[in-house]
This record gives sequence, structure tokens and C-alpha cells, in this order.
Amino acid sequence: IVKDRGTATVGGEALKDGFLRKDARRAIYVRRPDGKLPAWVERGDTLVGSLVLDKELDDDRVHVPLAYEPPPPATPEKKDDATDDDEEKSDEEKDAEALTEAVRDAQISALKALRGTDPPSR
Repeated sequence: IVKDRGTATVGGEALKDGFLRKDARRAIYVRRPDGKLPAWVERGDTLVGSLVLDKELDDDRVHVPLAYEPPPPATPEKKDDATDDDEEKSDEEKDAEALTEAVRDAQISALKALRGTDPPSR
């Protein structure tokens, strides 16, 4: 539990004990857990608990219900995606890609040839 929205997203100073006058309000922010979740938590589970505002009072008004839905586990990225794309392309797609690259190479070589020449006179 933290005292402002910025530290709720990146971690930071926790909210300390304090007092509020009657009818006063204070915003508090709950951030996600720092450590790993228990192994028995699966996708779609909801962790439920409560925030106790005053431990000395045994009243429902001092218990704030909390619920946390953990995100799905991260999936590892494939490193050989480029080779999979080449295998899935048809012959026409491969030919079109090769033609596009050949045209681009020809344009680059023409521009390089113009670089050394003097600009045309008007």
C-alpha cells in the first residue's frame, strides 16, 4: 500500500501509519505483489483479501475488501521467427519480394552513380 499513484506502478515508499480527522478522506493505492505469486495460483484465479484500517476496532467499517486478478504468465519469445516466415511464403510471394529487393538495389546503385557527377547546369 503506497501513498501516491506514481509509486503504485513502480514501487516505492509504503504508506505509514497516520490519523484522519472525522469525515476526512485520503487516497491510498494498492500495487501488485513484488515477489512471485504462489505456485497454486493459475490463470483466471482471483486473490481476495482485506485491508484493515484500524486493528484495535473490530468493526466491518474498518475492513476494506481487496481483489487481485494476476496476469497470465509470460510466454517466451521465439528467436527463429525469420526462418519460419520464409518457409510459410509461397513461391509467388518469394519472387515478389526478390523483385522488390532487386529494384531497390538498382535504385541505390543509380543514386550512388549520380553522387559523383556534377549537377546539371540550367
